Amino acid sequence: MHLPVLAYAGPLLAFSAYRRLRRNIGRQAYRPLRLAIRSGVIALIFLVLLFWPAFDPQLALAMVAGACAGALLARLGVRLTRFETLPEGRYYTPNTALGVGLSLLFMARIGYRVVVVLPALQAASETGGGAALRGAMSGSRSALTMALLGLVLGYFFAYCLGILRRARLAATLPVERSAS
Repeated sequence: MHLPVLAYAGPLLAFSAYRRLRRNIGRQAYRPLRLAIRSGVIALIFLVLLFWPAFDPQLALAMVAGACAGALLARLGVRLTRFETLPEGRYYTPNTALGVGLSLLFMARIGYRVVVVLPALQAASETGGGAALRGAMSGSRSALTMALLGLVLGYFFAYCLGILRRARLAATLPVERSAS
């Protein structure tokens, strides 16, 4: 294994996971531009993965199915989100269980895939050269992993759009001040 790569990638992945989880816990400032950019980036990632030249149609179908399920789950997430207008600004509090649960589920799947697939890829690269490595890599693709990726991407894409829509609708209603 390439230890220097892990030395750099490990902390970066840990920080990325922390930020992903942090966005699902506690009150968040409502920043429409950030939500719009985030949904655009998520859509771009989804489309790049969906139309990647070497992408398997069955994996694409799994990812699309996961994204549809994620979008449906996001509707529930938006309904469970609380909005507040305080003197400092507008805020929303996401449902912690949904966002954190989906993120942890996907991270656990990636961790599992690393533990299962990485040794096979290493063995193939050490013994068989390029052909064995390509064979091990083609066998390492998983519809379940892509479905979970689609679930997470679909959820967060639809959730960002749902927050934007719900906040716009709430802006047309009389302002409710929070007691806290």
